[in-house]
Amino acid sequence: MSLPQAEIEYLEAVRAAVQRELAPHLLGLYIFGSAGCDAYEPGVSDLDVQAVVDAPLPDAEKRALAALLSHAVLPCPARKLEFVCYARGAVNPASRRPRFELNFNTGPERAERGQGDHLRLDPADEAGHWFLLDIAASRLRGLALHGPPPGEMFAPVPDAWRDEALLESLCWHETHEVREEGATVSANAILNACRAWQWAEIGAPLSKREAAQRALTRPDCVPLVGAALRARAEGGAVADEDGNARVFLGFCKGRVEAKAAHFLHASP
Repeated sequence: MSLPQAEIEYLEAVRAAVQRELAPHLLGLYIFGSAGCDAYEPGVSDLDVQAVVDAPLPDAEKRALAALLSHAVLPCPARKLEFVCYARGAVNPASRRPRFELNFNTGPERAERGQGDHLRLDPADEAGHWFLLDIAASRLRGLALHGPPPGEMFAPVPDAWRDEALLESLCWHETHEVREEGATVSANAILNACRAWQWAEIGAPLSKREAAQRALTRPDCVPLVGAALRARAEGGAVADEDGNARVFLGFCKGRVEAKAAHFLHASP
């Protein structure tokens, strides 16, 4: 991994804590997202980690693991740690709605906002498309901190499921982060839209920056993408005076739908 020393030491501490708490049930531990594909940006990127265990865990053990990983106990040098644990049966064979054991977010960004840690033990409490996309990304561009390569641990995600999840992610951003004209929109919504568009087109997950940079080479891209890249490093708000965010998300949905229709037509 091409990461700053502080992040490398932190991930080693995460690995040690997870192994202590979950041994002998831990089968694999994986870093994915920007840190897994050599696109990590200090001060901007999150650290995304997935664990796989041999069987479902008791709730007490899940809570104990979250307590060990809390920023208050193990300070995170990135904006945020996003940690998810699965039982192997939830990820191999593949599931359209993979059931996690715990979903845990912690880090200085949440602490600065006074939000505290985010811990969920019930998959029904979260939008499932994020986890399918994370698994698909980890399988293709993740790195093992412990256990076999991610391509051996996680079963392949069918293209149709991936495209369905990409469309759901775009709808989520449209519902939660795009408001009336003249307001601002989060840079994350625009950059995730670029990622969905490019992932559907090239069949491989890119980091947000990679996806946006590739989208900017296209004549059908919009200036909002460049503004989102600039804003990401400064907090993530982009002015949307003309309501272009909703139009752009609609365009990206159309590109994903077109690719999904192509796969459907090409299938025997």
